[in-house]
Amino acid sequence: MSAAARNMRLRALLVLAAVLCGMLAYPADAWAADYQCSQVDLTAVVETDGSATVTDQRIFEFPGDGEARETLKWLYAGFPEDAEVKVKRVRLAPVDDEGNVVDEWTKLKSTTFQIPWRGGGRPEADGWAFDRFQDTLYAFVQDLPEKAVVEVTYKVSHAVEAYDDAADFQWLYAPLDYAVDLHQVTAKVILPVAANAAVEPNENVLAWGHGPKDGTVEISQDGSITFTDPSVASSAYAEGRVMFPV
Repeated sequence: MSAAARNMRLRALLVLAAVLCGMLAYPADAWAADYQCSQVDLTAVVETDGSATVTDQRIFEFPGDGEARETLKWLYAGFPEDAEVKVKRVRLAPVDDEGNVVDEWTKLKSTTFQIPWRGGGRPEADGWAFDRFQDTLYAFVQDLPEKAVVEVTYKVSHAVEAYDDAADFQWLYAPLDYAVDLHQVTAKVILPVAANAAVEPNENVLAWGHGPKDGTVEISQDGSITFTDPSVASSAYAEGRVMFPV
């Protein structure tokens, strides 16, 4: 083989390598989410045993004429090392422009998670599966309405870290690298307040957040703490932290 031919072959291999690297760095369009999340309402009820029961409602807007087929994902991370997440229920319902449910709820069936689904695979039927090794919930749905609310109920054991003088609840309610931007995010924490106890905001109950600069935190005397964010970009995150008496 002549030197010129070898040089041409080398250049061709370099170009091919560059193309392959680009494909790995920027996944195919099939990975891109073509839906929006216009509203997020989360409520975490903290129990006296250190667990937390969470209701996660998100309103999604899908393109098309009711024939959308999507794989939705939730990352439930950021809890203490010994915490365990158990998903209880996943259901969805169509909503109107104001976010009101306009038809019956459809309960998705649970199925055993398969590792190939991390790369884009899915079961034949609708359902949900939890990847406990990556703390990720997958919901596989098709024939979606243009606008729907998806509700997930799950329980986290050992969600609270207890110290001698206080308990600490940290909640990554909007994890980094979500598929789409999250809009109108509200995350509410309800503490286990005894009947004869008094909540003194910023005295015996402290709360603060990390994330978007326009986020807010409000502590109420009934033992609830509300974190709000007008929007959380897919490349950002939002986290709340609450310290309260043991």
